[in-house]
Amino acid sequence: MAPDTSPRALGFQQSWLGGTGPGADGYLRGRWHADGGIGTNHVYEGYTLEHQSELAADFMRKHRDRPFLLHLAPSPPHMPIASLPEPYRSMYRPAEIPLRTSVWKDGQLPFDERWFKIYLGENAPVTLPPGINLRDLHALYYGQVTAVDDWVGRVLKTISDLGLATNTIVLFTSDHGDLLGSHQLFNKNQHYDEAIRVPFLMRWPGRIKPGFMTGRSSAWWTSCPRCLTCAV
Repeated sequence: MAPDTSPRALGFQQSWLGGTGPGADGYLRGRWHADGGIGTNHVYEGYTLEHQSELAADFMRKHRDRPFLLHLAPSPPHMPIASLPEPYRSMYRPAEIPLRTSVWKDGQLPFDERWFKIYLGENAPVTLPPGINLRDLHALYYGQVTAVDDWVGRVLKTISDLGLATNTIVLFTSDHGDLLGSHQLFNKNQHYDEAIRVPFLMRWPGRIKPGFMTGRSSAWWTSCPRCLTCAV
């Protein structure tokens, strides 16, 4: 029998699950399931990151007077990368996208019809636009990354507005990257930097100097014990 990996089994007292819709709905119409008396199940019409920042702000307002752990797990940047609102969807011009040198082979960009369809629609049927190439995928992916940047900014602003910035540890990381054509490969599951080298950023006012960098290796599964140690 598979282990129970639900938030409640992992120790979370309250949780929201969901944020993505089936098929073509993607990140623009998401179903949310509430657990732990935090709210009611509902469908959100709009971009998932917008709603996640609203849910996070509501949680922090309710728990601002006592210690809390808030774990946010945005799905973007991830397939379906075409499920993206403006201005992010057309923010980057494909022809101007700088590409990693590892994507080229004999002067050609990789193309895989199956993977291109997965990137654009994941589980939804997709007809590829005529002439689509790797630069188009990168432009949409970078749009998703910028949307996440803005989302993080909204969360940090809420922390500041609530007067929590000086005593709140913020950790930003990811479970994996994406090859997106590098080495003529797609998705993850290959031990190249593009797939496994991810950001690990930490803000701890008064303890970590802004701009400090270290060359030590780390991994996401050390994050929880590390943060618990910091909170003691």
